Amino acid sequence: MEEEYNFVSAEEVDRDKLAEFLRNNFYKYEPVNLGFQAPPDRPIEAMKILDFLKEGTSIAAVTTSGDIIGADSSLYLHVIAVHQNALGKGIGKKLVKRSMEIAKSKGFPFIWAMCTSYYSAKICNLLGMECVFKKSYQEYKNEAGIAECLPPEPHNQIAIYVLKFN
Repeated sequence: MEEEYNFVSAEEVDRDKLAEFLRNNFYKYEPVNLGFQAPPDRPIEAMKILDFLKEGTSIAAVTTSGDIIGADSSLYLHVIAVHQNALGKGIGKKLVKRSMEIAKSKGFPFIWAMCTSYYSAKICNLLGMECVFKKSYQEYKNEAGIAECLPPEPHNQIAIYVLKFN
């Protein structure tokens, strides 16, 4: 996927298109979903990330032909999703960086992310966010002491990252 793209404000009118993008490029590959073997084809009502559209802080990376290849929201980076055909091109990093700019311009005192993926944690770390909490998936156990959520490697922990603005 070498097509040009732009960052645009993701809005309520984009809800259905974003839901389909998330089903195919986030829920299908997200480590916690994989660990619990949750189906990616969840109903739109169950996609709480779409509630952020009302706040006007969500962004999407959209190709010149109109395809969504990335999505994110400012303040709380709930979902950092990149189309599978566009991985490794820096789109996730650019989405987070743009979200940081939006959050700062709106006067937010900080931005934070709960990273369930090794790759989203790597992006946050590269952009100077501070890891304030991390816990191995092995430590999340049920009453019988069995780890129930074991995503595939390299996803081995949940981490919370924060960036405070001056």
